[in-house]
Amino acid sequence: MTPARTPGSFWWLDHSSEQPPGPTWLPIGTAGFQEIEGRITGHHSLRGPAPAWADDLLRLSRAVFLADKLTSREATEDRWTRRLRLSVPVSDPDRWAAATDGPLSPLLRTLTGDLWEISLRPLRSVPRQEPFPADDE
Repeated sequence: MTPARTPGSFWWLDHSSEQPPGPTWLPIGTAGFQEIEGRITGHHSLRGPAPAWADDLLRLSRAVFLADKLTSREATEDRWTRRLRLSVPVSDPDRWAAATDGPLSPLLRTLTGDLWEISLRPLRSVPRQEPFPADDE
């Protein structure tokens, strides 16, 4: 993937999502990763379905990773600090409201040196994961 030349706005593409208003949004999603999905999620080692919040956290983390990877620092005024916007679907936006209104953006700013604006939207179709059969071990 080639880094974007201008500061970016990224929205995580889910099954039935609509792009947020405005022309500057770049869609991102699982296709941006070069790893087998089963190895990334770790679902293969669980004895039951993963909690919805865990899938939300994984989706959000992957969106942050891709936005960071796809946005060049060269196009910014100080050649370092980028303004990044993310729109990510989660299973329960109310559960995540305290994190997005509080520590999430400052945490990402500390980790990356960038200014982050995170908006969460309802996940329209929650993927159903069947539990994997447990073996004797």
